Amino acid sequence: MAALTPLVTERPPLRGVHPVEWLCELAGTALLLLGGLSAVCLDFGPHTPLAALPGSPRLLITGLLFAGTGSLLAISPLGRRSGAHLNPVVTLAFFTQGKVHPHDLAGYIAAQLTGAVLGTAVLRLLWGREATAVHLGATAPGQGLTARKQRWSKRA
Repeated sequence: MAALTPLVTERPPLRGVHPVEWLCELAGTALLLLGGLSAVCLDFGPHTPLAALPGSPRLLITGLLFAGTGSLLAISPLGRRSGAHLNPVVTLAFFTQGKVHPHDLAGYIAAQLTGAVLGTAVLRLLWGREATAVHLGATAPGQGLTARKQRWSKRA
């Protein structure tokens, strides 16, 4: 019986530093946050056309737009060049599997953090009061939770 060949061949991470890939990661992360958090502003901002919809359809629209933004970035030239980690935790996971070279780890994470700040700053400029009203898309505990329940929900 012949051995099956994998569809994707694994290759070790390239040695050295890769500033072009880091810049692609920075731009991709900025675009992900700008696009995804724009969906949050559009769907949950108090002065947008979607404000009249009930919560569930708005959650669905937000999820679809956010996921679509991430998927499109992953297959874009930026994502293909950088690997489209777009998240420091994903980069750390790839590093633990030997898919990110130690020389690139800090560069990728710094680029992602910088991209996140840049994307959020542009979001604030573009969406103004809508972005402020949704707290720039920050996740917060649900209304009515006591401090004790909030602590327990974070542990779960």
